[in-house]
Order: sequence, then C-alpha cells, then structure tokens
Amino acid sequence: MTWSDLHHPVEQVIAKSDIVIIRITFKAKQTGGFMGIPATGNQVSVPVIYIYCFENGKVKEGWLDWDSSLTMMMQLGLELKPKEVKK
Repeated sequence: MTWSDLHHPVEQVIAKSDIVIIRITFKAKQTGGFMGIPATGNQVSVPVIYIYCFENGKVKEGWLDWDSSLTMMMQLGLELKPKEVKK
C-alpha cells in the first residue's frame, strides 16, 4: 500500500446552477513506493479541487485539480535543482 492514515477532509463546497466545486485536502503518510520514490514515512498534505458539471441530476463532466505534484514531491523529500548549463 502506498499511503496509510489517509484522510481527505472536505474544506468547502460551492454549488451554483449545474456546477459543484468541492475543495479538500489530501493528507496521508507514504508507506510504499510512489512514482519511483521508495517509502519515506513522510506525511503529505496537498490541496485538491473537484469540479462537477451536472445534467438531469447526473454528473455530465468532472475535473480534478490538485496543487501540483511538486508540493507533494517536496514533502516526500525530493529537491528541485536547476538543470546544469553546458559550457
């Protein structure tokens, strides 16, 4: 299992006409490999936004947007380094 102690509390729900927006925070502990990163045991907390468009009471379309994987990768201990310029 990649994640344990997984929580995703709902922070906010906004509904207008046929659009519903849900803002959550993905919180978990990395206990297994993830995208080539071995288990670190680190806690992560990443904001996530779901947007749903309804038609006739059913979801017609849906989108997911989360604060880039960069936030999560940094919380897992990865470092962002500039590419070396060849001279």
